[in-house]
Amino acid sequence: MKKIGIATFYTAINYGVHLQAYALKEAIEQGGYGAQIVNYPHHLQKEAKENSKIKKYLGKITNVMTPHGIKRYFFMKNFRRSEAENAKKKSFKKFSAENFNLTEYCDKYSDVENICGSFDAFVCGSDQIWNPHYTACNPFFFLRFAPEKGRIAYAPSIGVSEIPKEYEENYKKYLGEFASLSSRESSACDTVQKLTGRECKTVVDPTLLHSGDFWDKLSEKCDIEGDYALLYFLGFSDTHKKIIEKIASQGLKIVNIPICYETASDARLIQKHASIGEFLSLMKGAKYVLTDSFHGAAFAVNYKKNFYSVSRSDTKFSLNSRTADFLRKITLENRIIDKSNVSDVSFDEIDYSKVQELLEAWKKDSLEYLYSALGKATEEQDA
Repeated sequence: MKKIGIATFYTAINYGVHLQAYALKEAIEQGGYGAQIVNYPHHLQKEAKENSKIKKYLGKITNVMTPHGIKRYFFMKNFRRSEAENAKKKSFKKFSAENFNLTEYCDKYSDVENICGSFDAFVCGSDQIWNPHYTACNPFFFLRFAPEKGRIAYAPSIGVSEIPKEYEENYKKYLGEFASLSSRESSACDTVQKLTGRECKTVVDPTLLHSGDFWDKLSEKCDIEGDYALLYFLGFSDTHKKIIEKIASQGLKIVNIPICYETASDARLIQKHASIGEFLSLMKGAKYVLTDSFHGAAFAVNYKKNFYSVSRSDTKFSLNSRTADFLRKITLENRIIDKSNVSDVSFDEIDYSKVQELLEAWKKDSLEYLYSALGKATEEQDA
């Protein structure tokens, strides 16, 4: 059996990070290959780490120097140390240990290079592994440690419209030396083509390669009974606030997966520090889903939920194009909410017949790309 290594995000306490990594590994194995995620946790470049630390502390100083900021700071400090959050973190570690089939631990990039010979090809993807603000053009995520003929990109996201000048030449070189190129957004494929002149295939996120029935095997029962709306917000803005007021006026229970202060501290909401299995169960059981997360929208679609995707304006890096690209592709762009149309939210039911038809065709096309790329890469290894 041919062995495939996967370079991806896999350590963050984030539902999308863990589920996309698992989904890609499973899809590769379903194609008849062995698959392992490369266990290289130090995948952020030194300068990216240092910059993020500086911004983090500057942000803390700026945000704390108000009565609201002080209240927020101490609430979130206690929140992160709470028993419920610690239990959630342990459940994520348990999930990765049981499901990721990690390689031996790689402490340095040279360790990754040393295990390269154990694999027949490598796949990088998905998530924002090519976002220069997150990974600083780290060669690991461009599979620079592997032979060129064995480098396959499956659904990585760039997440920005322009590559910073300091990284542009490396992006041109690194992207130009892949055997097969794809991204989960058409905007990212446009960037790749602009930089390299090469074709880049738009494919579905790995989580969408599998149906709701596939995800049910990971589901864990939640103690939430009756109808409820599910909130899964990574950020917060006035638009988020208004849509919470909208859903509250429906008289439903509101279950919140707490991430940010504004929702975690809202006494009207039922706070659920969900494990990955509980996250899936909450998604499947919800009457409505309200989210600003790409993977929140992806799982709402997977489970055919009545949902709205709230655009974020609380971060200077645009995070909305990823979701907008996806929803436009399956004719659900009318489920995107921002400050201009939040008053129009009506919670009308989604007709999924056309959506499913488009998604199934896209999924089939994406799997054909993945298995064709893997076949070519591993056949060349035999040549």
